[in-house]
Amino acid sequence: MYPKLGEGYRFKYLFKDFWDIEDKQAEGYLAFWCDRADDSGISPFQKAVKTIKVHWSGIINYIESKINNGILEDLNSKIQLAKKRARV
Repeated sequence: MYPKLGEGYRFKYLFKDFWDIEDKQAEGYLAFWCDRADDSGISPFQKAVKTIKVHWSGIINYIESKINNGILEDLNSKIQLAKKRARV
């Protein structure tokens, strides 16, 4: 009844599967997903594809290393808090 809605739902789950793929196949899968999502004509997915392409190397690096910058963000938060307390 709503083909675009069904297709969008399918793309959502296909993208979710990307995070479970081994690193050697992940880049190819993501490229495949981006091509399909871009060709779908669904504007939110086309916008998501543009964002993914801007951050492509960071996404692939995360898949290969499974390291994120959470520790650095936490450290930065503590530094900012110390600076704020020092001003008072």
